[in-house]
Amino acid sequence: MVSREGLSFIGLEYFINRDGDLWSMPDPELVELGAAEAEKIGLFAADEVVAGTVVRQPKAYPVYDGEYEAHLQVLRDWLDEFENLFTVGRNGQHRYNNQDHSMLAGLYAARNVAGAEFDLWSINEELSFHEEVSREDVEERPVRDRLTPTLVEDRIEKLLSDALARYDEVALGGAVGVTASAGLAVATVLPLFGSGESIAPMLSLLAMSPEIIPINLPS
Repeated sequence: MVSREGLSFIGLEYFINRDGDLWSMPDPELVELGAAEAEKIGLFAADEVVAGTVVRQPKAYPVYDGEYEAHLQVLRDWLDEFENLFTVGRNGQHRYNNQDHSMLAGLYAARNVAGAEFDLWSINEELSFHEEVSREDVEERPVRDRLTPTLVEDRIEKLLSDALARYDEVALGGAVGVTASAGLAVATVLPLFGSGESIAPMLSLLAMSPEIIPINLPS
């Protein structure tokens, strides 16, 4: 998508306060700043920059409402017409991804350019704060549509099975039996240490000396 062969388009993001120093800095100075800082981290040399543009985006964080999915689908249907365009990140997918999700989507997008077929929209789609997407899950999942998320119902059972260990019926039955027996024994013994007949008249007989147990014989 670059007009001249041998050139690449690279975007740099700065999260800043609106009306701050960087927000108010002229565009040419911002381009120079970005090029200098990119050179410091070894991304490219500052003198290799041919041109640059600045986009100031207020309210850059995705905000969800009751109708955002329908509006987003309109954009995704249109973007799907471009075979050489991959949208990633929070603004690219209008999804509250964290940095790991965004970097993973970028890596898979680069591999798609090289011929792979990763479903970029499957990253971080199951739960709002689901932090883990395993390499096996993404690589083994067939790509249906680059801009259509895969269904998540078939993964709920897998998530539950991973989170909850399988139980052994015999061990569970034995544990329940032992626990119930211990609870019954404790409930039987505790009244003996209470205030006698006011707690359990029948059980209080067990605490009396055999010599003073009254015995009523029929006449």
